[in-house]
Amino acid sequence: MMFFLPPIDIDSNLRFVPAVGVIPQWYNRHRGLACGVTFASGSLTGIVFPIAMRRLFISVGFGWTIRILGFIWLACLVVANLLIRPRLKPKKSVTGSQVIDLSAVKDLRFLLLGIGIFFSDWALFGPITFLTSYSLAQGIDPDLAYYVITFLNIGSCIGRVVPGVLADKIGPYACYLESSY
Repeated sequence: MMFFLPPIDIDSNLRFVPAVGVIPQWYNRHRGLACGVTFASGSLTGIVFPIAMRRLFISVGFGWTIRILGFIWLACLVVANLLIRPRLKPKKSVTGSQVIDLSAVKDLRFLLLGIGIFFSDWALFGPITFLTSYSLAQGIDPDLAYYVITFLNIGSCIGRVVPGVLADKIGPYACYLESSY
């Protein structure tokens, strides 16, 4: 039996969470739409990158595929770091020793939330990690099997924008209640 850890990386969250946290500061009227479009960027990447990787694997090989995608990520990160600006300034400055506040772990509710998120990510992203391999093992044509994740992300992209639009129309809590049934 194989043990694996899902692709949960702290570095990605250190980039994603501040970007998502800044968006609601700038929008009042269409806040749900703005957040939905921001969340959909991850799905858009999941649409473009598998297609690009499949084509690059064939033409330039694995090594250069990873280098090219790394350069694309680097360019995107440089642009994002230049453009992301909070509208609201922090109330107190953070010194080097206060960057990570471990006192939150003492709160049982917060600790259980963190553990729950870890295991839900494990359950969600674990099967997706092996989706292409499973498709190949089932005899699906390789050209189609490598695009299964693209199809999954197309649905995810729509599913990230539409609730934001609904939240602007009927309210965020009503949207949550409607989508949970």
